[in-house]
Amino acid sequence: MWTKKISPAVEIDGDLYEYHWYEHHGIGRLEIKKKKVRDL
Repeated sequence: MWTKKISPAVEIDGDLYEYHWYEHHGIGRLEIKKKKVRDL
């Protein structure tokens, strides 16, 4: 079963980003994407 995961917000160059990915037990992570949350 695939599960969507989201990281806590991370500051990069003055902006906040979250990482989104899908995870499957036994296979690992797939499709890691960085999403901008907001400007600081």
